[in-house]
Amino acid sequence: PYALDCPAPNIRTRAQAALEDFERAHDIDSKNSEILLFEGITDWKLGRFDEAARNFRHGPDSSAYYFIWEYLADAKRNRISHDLAEDAAKVKTTDWPVAVVHLFAGSAQPQAVFDASAQGDQFTRSQQTCEADFYVGEWKLAQGDAAGGKELLTKAANDCLTDAVELNAAKTELGRLP
Repeated sequence: PYALDCPAPNIRTRAQAALEDFERAHDIDSKNSEILLFEGITDWKLGRFDEAARNFRHGPDSSAYYFIWEYLADAKRNRISHDLAEDAAKVKTTDWPVAVVHLFAGSAQPQAVFDASAQGDQFTRSQQTCEADFYVGEWKLAQGDAAGGKELLTKAANDCLTDAVELNAAKTELGRLP
């Protein structure tokens, strides 16, 4: 889809086209949860945080990525008021990216995320480190640490593999920052 590979300067026009694609795809296969996830991520990139949160809330409760992206949308809307620990307990994995879930739920620190991202083969570590940089960077922004968040988002924007969702999400977020 357009939203996953478009560079930040073109994100508005290409992401709008991607949203149309996601709507058509959802009409064809309304049970495919990945469609909602990527539609929500595209909404998030466009700054449509209410729409993004709505998509993430309709995803499976057991998905770490739905939990993570719902947190990111809620953080942008200043609406992290629900019981994150209760929601985090519904996530049914002990593998990556569960450390990010624990960070967002308040039961882990950033170093635990970075330690977890260092597991696996070289390719897996590269992907997970990219995600860790992006998600911890976003968490730092939500905690009021703009400098720390920007540093990690810059690292993600520079180091993520070209097909990583977090690469363009980091570039988009950096474009929003002062």
